[in-house]
Amino acid sequence: MQVYLVGGAVRDRLLGVTNQERDFVVVGALPEDLTALGFSQVGADFPVFLHPDTHEEYALARTERKFGHGYLGFHVYADPTVTLAQDLQRRDLTINAMALPVAGLFDSTITDHTVIDPYGGQADLAARQLRHVSAAFTEDPVRVLRLARFGARFDALGFTVAEDTRALVQTMQATGELAHLVAERVWLETHKALREARADTFFTRLQDLGVLVDIMPDFAAALTQAQARGDWQTLAAAFRLYQQTRYHTDINTVASLAIVSLIFLTPSVTQATDFAAQRFEQFAQGLKLPKAYRQFAMLLLSQWQYLLNFDSLTAADRLALFKRFNAPKNSDGLRQALQIVNLWHMARQQMALDAQLAAVECVSMADIAPNLTGAAIGHALDAVRVARLAQINKDHTGQP
Repeated sequence: MQVYLVGGAVRDRLLGVTNQERDFVVVGALPEDLTALGFSQVGADFPVFLHPDTHEEYALARTERKFGHGYLGFHVYADPTVTLAQDLQRRDLTINAMALPVAGLFDSTITDHTVIDPYGGQADLAARQLRHVSAAFTEDPVRVLRLARFGARFDALGFTVAEDTRALVQTMQATGELAHLVAERVWLETHKALREARADTFFTRLQDLGVLVDIMPDFAAALTQAQARGDWQTLAAAFRLYQQTRYHTDINTVASLAIVSLIFLTPSVTQATDFAAQRFEQFAQGLKLPKAYRQFAMLLLSQWQYLLNFDSLTAADRLALFKRFNAPKNSDGLRQALQIVNLWHMARQQMALDAQLAAVECVSMADIAPNLTGAAIGHALDAVRVARLAQINKDHTGQP
């Protein structure tokens, strides 16, 4: 029996980034070998076991054979004769198909720091490439979502999708394999992606691959419309807001994930109404969003204008808003909704400030008459800066 640390833990170790989870593969063992040592099997038909002490996952080396569509259309074969290389070959990306040997089931000390890398994962890490391990990538449409999710996770490191992997994704689209994505799995991967540092790139990478329209047609249409109008500011502000709520200790997961509703309905967020909530309900049902997320998002959208103008509400309108949020009996939802609105204002202000500073910074001598001298140069440069700031304000508010 040999035990190996595999997957993301090895990848992140090589990248020098923190990894919270470890997965192990056991070669040369039977299920009863692990259960006899106190390991508990996760599923009756799936050779994954939880460690009796650490509760980390230990999987028997296995291969998979495609027999149908979607992520469930596989026969799993686990046997002591399955090699480590065979197990790694079934993984999605080369950067996730590396391993390091450890001392044993009850000692995870790495015994040899030479990475086992049969499919070129280290080279792709160095080249910042997201590349499939084998053509079997096309057999599971969830891998397209994972490809985009890893793109979001490692966006700051400059990772791009390898051209041959991009071609496989297009093949999956052409053959209709993406149509077999199950809504619950789409939400699961989206949920994970929304926790990444650059959640927005999960969606834009799917769009760049040309498959967003197959997976999330409503969101694809919203992005296309925003792009046609050149209206990306609201979208960017929504994602910035989402990032802020992720780290805001007073806003829980349900509240922060309600920001998804704002993202999917841009650029009409600031005019959010009952109609917008109904649109989101249609989207949420299609994606099988959990009930708590869906209900909070719809309430947030339908009451958005009241929340935006909370300070100027009449006493009667304020009481009506309280009742809609079941306050004061349970004021958590209302408090978090108002915190989201405050962060929304901050996000839009930051976006506006960034645009204004960039407009002022790019003004140069090329923007003024060449024959000016002395103080006239400074006055002319400031005049250009004022004009550009005024144009930004007009574009943003409709006022000069």
